Amino acid sequence: MSHQKADSWPDFILADVTLDAYCRRMSNLGRLLATNGRLQKKEVSEALVDSDPATKEKAAVWLRSELATLRDAEKKGQHPVRRGKTLSRLDIADLAFTMLESARAPGDQLLSLLQELLNVDRHRKSLAASSHEQFDRAANWEAQSALQGAGCGVRELARRVSVSVSTASQWKKSPQYGKRVEFYKMAWKDSIGDYVKIIEGKYPDITEAHAFRLAMLVNARFDQMRPMMEYNPKETTELLAIVVYALRIEFKTPPITCRFLPTGKFSDLTPEDVEQQKTVVMAQIAKLVGDPIGTTD
Repeated sequence: MSHQKADSWPDFILADVTLDAYCRRMSNLGRLLATNGRLQKKEVSEALVDSDPATKEKAAVWLRSELATLRDAEKKGQHPVRRGKTLSRLDIADLAFTMLESARAPGDQLLSLLQELLNVDRHRKSLAASSHEQFDRAANWEAQSALQGAGCGVRELARRVSVSVSTASQWKKSPQYGKRVEFYKMAWKDSIGDYVKIIEGKYPDITEAHAFRLAMLVNARFDQMRPMMEYNPKETTELLAIVVYALRIEFKTPPITCRFLPTGKFSDLTPEDVEQQKTVVMAQIAKLVGDPIGTTD
């Protein structure tokens, strides 16, 4: 870091090294504004040296369009500068900072140009989108963990949603995060509440957290069985509860392959068809777990 004396020139002015180099650079920039940007002589002079922010805006609008063309081409792997289709990024940047240096304060167009040159606009948009998504994912995951009686440490939360530990810590302290966690708790209770009731009804000694854990497994492992519920919701839900309990709630247990009638016409299913499907699934579970499994009335 440089340490300047109170009466010395600022570093951004000394970058030109000599007065002659400064004059040549300003002349070249003026030519670009006049020839490529089609600004009038007075407009060029004001854009480069006038202190009024409004005098920079027309040039900034043109430079933003040049930069937009350049950025779009760069994404496609094209090289418009080589073909003389746009100014180079350095020329655009030099013009932008030259206008900034002489302005009392930058106008909206000039500020936007500087944002785009430095990719600050993309960074902020990405940050906003990813932060919201990760914040939401974190709250959802913590809600599911809480319902299943599991803790949710800051480091684990940060790892789960790919943010820093400090960010996760700030989230957990904020009232908005707490409200989002409660929202997801209610949403999950509404979504899998039927599963929880069936499980608790079949196994009276089970804890609520254990019942929710099993219900979560039902939801995650057997989405493909949901169409059967169009025919017989109670039968299917009871079957799912039995299936998951039989798996000893091991999250790493390989998924079971369920066989369904190929027609997909659930209105044509009979009680015998449903019972047949239940028999197939139960046989697969018995083979996987290694012991006979029966229903509990």
